[in-house]
Amino acid sequence: MKKGYYTFFKKNLIWIVFGVILISSVLGCSKTKEEQNKQIVNEVYEKGINAHNIAYLDSILADNYTRHSQSSPPGMQEIKSKEIFLKFAKMHLKSFPDWNEKIKFMVAEGDKVAFLTIGTGTNTGKIGELPPTGKSVTVQNLTVHRIDENNHIAETWILWDNVAFLSQLGLYVSSKKK
Repeated sequence: MKKGYYTFFKKNLIWIVFGVILISSVLGCSKTKEEQNKQIVNEVYEKGINAHNIAYLDSILADNYTRHSQSSPPGMQEIKSKEIFLKFAKMHLKSFPDWNEKIKFMVAEGDKVAFLTIGTGTNTGKIGELPPTGKSVTVQNLTVHRIDENNHIAETWILWDNVAFLSQLGLYVSSKKK
């Protein structure tokens, strides 16, 4: 009986090895949910933010999208509408028509992706009621996106140094006397 198994194994060794390699490669190639979510975020910056493609952003945001940002002006710190956020994004791109963000690093856990970007742009359009300054900015943004079960961005938390941002534009004046 043992001799039969040995003979079978010896005759079919190449097929057994091939099967093990095939199964291992298929299982090893499937992306984790975290890897898929990181890919979604990379595409949002490549195809949406940096391409200034509002239609793409519209397609990737959940209908009930929410954005939290204490760094934003009053009234914009909690955006609870995809449509309002898209208007905000359009205004930002009018203020900084060359806006670009480069992802420096990214980590994912479960349905959340956290990352640091360096945003750059030149202010050639109005910021709210403020006239354009013509000055360039470089600002770090810490962002967390929550990706829903439909692979849409459902929620965002974003922080940046607003003092540095406004200082670079010449719009922040310290009240500290020299």
